Amino acid sequence: MNMIVNRLLQVSILLPVNRTFTNIFHAAPRSMIEHRIGYMRAVNQFARLLLASAVLSSFSLMGPAAIAKEPLRIKVDYARVMRIAEPAATVIIGNPAIADATVKNRQMLVITGKSFGTTNLIILNEAGETIANETISVGAASDLAVTIYRGAKRQTLNCDPVCQPAPYAGDDSELFSTTIAQFGERSKLAEEQLQAQESTAQ
Repeated sequence: MNMIVNRLLQVSILLPVNRTFTNIFHAAPRSMIEHRIGYMRAVNQFARLLLASAVLSSFSLMGPAAIAKEPLRIKVDYARVMRIAEPAATVIIGNPAIADATVKNRQMLVITGKSFGTTNLIILNEAGETIANETISVGAASDLAVTIYRGAKRQTLNCDPVCQPAPYAGDDSELFSTTIAQFGERSKLAEEQLQAQESTAQ
């Protein structure tokens, strides 16, 4: 196809300066000259149409897979439901430290953002064929997140509206561990208070 198009373009380009046609232009009657000009224009138009058809055909052969898709965007510590057209047999996450996929049923998954970064998700059917191949981009949970650097030590805060520690992967290990421990103690205290209220109600 490309060879045919290139040949037609060469012919269409060379025809206007062809020596034989130049001789005819000087010697032939006006009607013959007009006929030759019309023929040249028809050849040029046909070559352009054929070239456009070849370009469109190449795009159609590329298929949907060759067209870039928007990544599946998720916030850290947030979940997103993903539905698929046919039952899934195997679910693969490129980097489980960035995102996690939980199969709720064979045609519904829950994708959870775990840390900043980009990874991919591949879903296979029972025949081992790919039925989904998605890029997952995990970003900050809030536009109000603030990152503070003290030398090499990093700390993340969530300022909504008052700034509070919001530990993320990559924060200073000491600050991270301290904050997580405090969160754990707070959750434990809340559970104890709830149990006490339930006991009093009984």
